[in-house]
Amino acid sequence: MAGTKGCLIVASILGFGLISCREDKLVFTKSPKDVSAVEGASVTLPCKATPDDGIVYLWTRDGFTLENTTRRFMQGSNLHITRVDRERDAGPLVCQAEHITGKYKTVHSSPVSILIEFIEDPTVVLVKPDNATKIRFGDTVVLDCQLEASGDVDYEWFHNEKHLSKDDLVNTERDVVKGRELFLTKIQSSSNGVYRCQARNSAGSRKSVNRFVLAVEGDQSLHIQSIPTDQTVRKGHTAFFHCAYKEAIKVLWHFNNNPEVLSDDGR
Repeated sequence: MAGTKGCLIVASILGFGLISCREDKLVFTKSPKDVSAVEGASVTLPCKATPDDGIVYLWTRDGFTLENTTRRFMQGSNLHITRVDRERDAGPLVCQAEHITGKYKTVHSSPVSILIEFIEDPTVVLVKPDNATKIRFGDTVVLDCQLEASGDVDYEWFHNEKHLSKDDLVNTERDVVKGRELFLTKIQSSSNGVYRCQARNSAGSRKSVNRFVLAVEGDQSLHIQSIPTDQTVRKGHTAFFHCAYKEAIKVLWHFNNNPEVLSDDGR
């Protein structure tokens, strides 16, 4: 019965006896601890108690018992998660050990959490001005690389798929990156083009799913009207890309920054 006590009698050489009593209880030999994991990775939280015989284990989250699923299930007494999810696996998680006879008092591990690292696809957003149609040569344009991510995030920017390094920004004496924002000052014809950002943290790196097209008319520069977008196709199937410039006589295509122009057969 739970709460039974065992007493130990120790006799001394003086004929006196020392009686000490202790409550029998289960003791964890392996306890779960806080762990860090990238979202989508697998995690196993250990749990083991002694004495070994007749112990039933279960896991709880926020006080509710976890049911086994194909994604999250018990492996013996351990809790295994095949694909960590920051919404469904946030703590606190607790391991409970109970003896089937009730001889020992049920024990619970200390609450633990999975510190889930993640990074979402960033989005390029025009901050200044509030509308692209208001942009004129000589103006300042501010672009923001917005995303949801954990921990510290580093940002990089690309202009027409060329990485804007710190040296590039310093040499222009106009453009600068502050945190996740790109400041384009004194806009001119060379500023026109396609801008993307890339974010990186401990969970990995992601490039923006969208692009911002800076296309200021005037100064005899071509004005892009339609830009190609990323395509996902099966191997051996056809991908179609569309690109158009206002009053362009001819549009040429290049592959993977190769200066060689694609022929009609190579498109």
